[in-house]
Amino acid sequence: MNTTVEELLSQKERKFNAKELALLAAYFRSVMFDTLHTRGTGHWGGAASSAELTTCLYFNRLTIKSDDPQWEDRDRVVLSKGHASINLYTMLAHRGFFPIEELSTFRTLNTRLQGHPCMKTLLVWICPQEHWVMDFPSGWEWLWLHGSQESNTGPM
Repeated sequence: MNTTVEELLSQKERKFNAKELALLAAYFRSVMFDTLHTRGTGHWGGAASSAELTTCLYFNRLTIKSDDPQWEDRDRVVLSKGHASINLYTMLAHRGFFPIEELSTFRTLNTRLQGHPCMKTLLVWICPQEHWVMDFPSGWEWLWLHGSQESNTGPM
């Protein structure tokens, strides 16, 4: 059976196998590239290098509700890789946090999708690199906080 990306993305609540995640990651990488190319701005390397990680998190691991981004029991993602913002935006759009068409506004003044993510405009819990930098082995700079209540301070 040849599964298409569209078919996979229509199955919101299911866990994907490794082949399906790889297919989604490749698709998301192409969306990121197309967005960066069209906009003529952004950082390809950081976004592309973390596609598998974010695809697995957003489509297999995170407990989140796009229709309730402030849900108390949601998992949180700390992003300290600001130059990979198009990666985060691509995942959020395809999980339904905002329309996919909004990706075309990436790095446009006075829009939500700036070069460095802001949780006040996206309404998702992120901690931009300016506030907390965490260097993981192999260059991964993402942290997933599974339903962490002690990390829920202030407006986050």
